[in-house]
Amino acid sequence: MKLAPNRIKFYQFLNDDLSLEELVEWIYTNKELENIIPNDQYLDLISNNFYDSAVDVFLKSFIRRNFDWDEYEKWRTIKLLETITTGEFDMFNAAFQLSQLFLEQDEDMEEPLISIGLAVGYASELDRLPMESEYKNWNQEALEIKLEELERLKTSMLADIDNEIRRLKK
Repeated sequence: MKLAPNRIKFYQFLNDDLSLEELVEWIYTNKELENIIPNDQYLDLISNNFYDSAVDVFLKSFIRRNFDWDEYEKWRTIKLLETITTGEFDMFNAAFQLSQLFLEQDEDMEEPLISIGLAVGYASELDRLPMESEYKNWNQEALEIKLEELERLKTSMLADIDNEIRRLKK
């Protein structure tokens, strides 16, 4: 998914990948924004009080008015899915992140971008498997069986994630 760097900066802020301070500094040093954003919207942006407690609401509204919200959702969905494939999240955290994304998109969009099976199905399967912090409480033989099941589930989940990434990048 190829996006203009200016859009990515705003999307990174929405996704908590960029701090408010970093965004503000970037806004004031990026002269290109003046040519990209309609003049009245640009003036609203640079004259905003970024230290006001409602700055997040303002910026979200600003981004919705000036950029494609569905594009943002697609960008953050692909980013999360690709992050999961790197192994940055354990299975339980990945399932939680996918469930959260699905619920947020279900509220904000006509239809979430990931399947309900990926968003909820794996989380429910993981409910019956031990987390690493619980391994010490398990009989070794029973634990090995559950860990094999966890590995099969992980392989299946990663295959589904790869399919979702390919579908979203079309």
